[in-house]
Amino acid sequence: MASNLPHLCLRKIFKFLSNDKNDTYILRRKNIHSCVLTNRYWCEMAIPFLWKEPFTGSLNSIKSIILVNVLIINFSEQELKSLNLNSILKKYNKTTFDYIKFIRTLIVNAVIEATAFWLQNNPNISNECPIANNLLKKIILNASNLEHIISNSNINVFKFPISKNYFSNLIELTGFDEGISGIYSSISKVAENIKILRFSLTNNHITNSNTVNDISKIIKNQKNLQHFSVDNRLNCYCCSQEYSSLDFTSIFFSLTTQSKSLRYIGLYDINFFSNFPLKQLTLFDNLNHLEITRCYNFGIELNFNQFNSNISFKTLNRITIYYSAIPSNILKFILSKSGKSLKKIKFIGNEVMENFHDLIQHCIIYNSNLSHFLSFIHSNEILLLPKFFKSCQFLKHFEIWDINYSSNIINNNQLLDKLINIDDNLLLNISESIPSNLKIFNIIMNWSFSTIYFDYFLKNLENFNIHLDYLGFPFCSNFTNDHLELIIKNLNYPLKCLNIRNANNIKYDNVERSSKFVKNLVVPNNIRRFVEYDKYFYDIINQNSF
Repeated sequence: MASNLPHLCLRKIFKFLSNDKNDTYILRRKNIHSCVLTNRYWCEMAIPFLWKEPFTGSLNSIKSIILVNVLIINFSEQELKSLNLNSILKKYNKTTFDYIKFIRTLIVNAVIEATAFWLQNNPNISNECPIANNLLKKIILNASNLEHIISNSNINVFKFPISKNYFSNLIELTGFDEGISGIYSSISKVAENIKILRFSLTNNHITNSNTVNDISKIIKNQKNLQHFSVDNRLNCYCCSQEYSSLDFTSIFFSLTTQSKSLRYIGLYDINFFSNFPLKQLTLFDNLNHLEITRCYNFGIELNFNQFNSNISFKTLNRITIYYSAIPSNILKFILSKSGKSLKKIKFIGNEVMENFHDLIQHCIIYNSNLSHFLSFIHSNEILLLPKFFKSCQFLKHFEIWDINYSSNIINNNQLLDKLINIDDNLLLNISESIPSNLKIFNIIMNWSFSTIYFDYFLKNLENFNIHLDYLGFPFCSNFTNDHLELIIKNLNYPLKCLNIRNANNIKYDNVERSSKFVKNLVVPNNIRRFVEYDKYFYDIINQNSF
């Protein structure tokens, strides 16, 4: 058992360690029988893993009380007396290890909530006891490997009267401003080795005009920033739009000071005020992933000649655009400059592709090394799919959505009335050109195709040794029982998922027969539904690292 410990599912392990009189160490794990470790060497290896993130997950009252007990019994006698916690000295013995020193991730609000549960369980101790502040200070002072702070409460831990050296190992910061005045200014003065910066801005910034400038200072002060994202929740899709947006121009300029190291940039709910920072984005030597979500006011008057074509997006591996009306000329510029380095495209939302009518053609010309392609497209582009597949022979994940698709159920019912007749030769040519490594083939369009050529399609998959994990025609209303019969007849390998949830005239017997070699089958509700479509499909996406 001891030798297998590093391979245990550590995130499921309840992070509490106790020792008995025989120095035998017992790990109490959630949903797993206790295992006994008699070997101190393996125990000492396991403990740092178990205590890296003790405040993550769902900390209920019982877990919180145990966790706080374990941490505070290692406070010094003077510290406990200053908090009027003398009773702790008598009630518990000190633990074998000082677990605080193993903590690498500090979630400020989780510490506050855990101590609140602990105080409720100790009615003899005053609710005014500053146990939360003292525990936070103790963690920062003694967690020698503290790497990640999630600042999501009304306590500004960066203003504690301690040396900035205690933040020297901090490499990741997630900032949620909950109305703390000057928190970002405090951060800029104490941390300079951060590699991952995430900010989520709330309505509390309305009265704070220095927020953007403080974030800019934090960025400039870093020595090797690699990951940056900002979520302007002040103007997100679910919040009131009555307030003016923050202008992030200074942040975009400050990011260029990290042009050698930045690999990921994520922008959420940003108003660009017709000044999308394309020029700044072209300056990053090693930008690997660009993500833009629910952003707007990009502007369209851009002089592409001003950009350094020797650098522009040469290392871009992945681009993700969600629900953002980005002008097609900007997208075309990014795709053409990224060229063969681009591996993954994910364009979600009809507003992204509304004015981009030749995405497939663009990828055929510039992006032949694609491994993952998921996008809304215009129906006329499907004629180019055989050329696309021949060009992109490394493709593993292919998914296309009708440009008219909407998250609104009523609108999508209308989509079922809009048949797209697939020419027989087109379906045949697609099957003859599909890359051998393809695992996911998902069509979120209402394709209509004959059974004769669907038979050829399936036979070619087998002939070319193409073993799909996921085959999806969820909106194909003309998919019939005859089509399903062909799948049963031709597929000689197991499918992880077959999605035909809007098929017509499917027989129950065939559904039962299909389920023997299709692990998860999604069929119309009036027949039987074996799996929730969204859940399983997104599991597959995660498995394929999209």
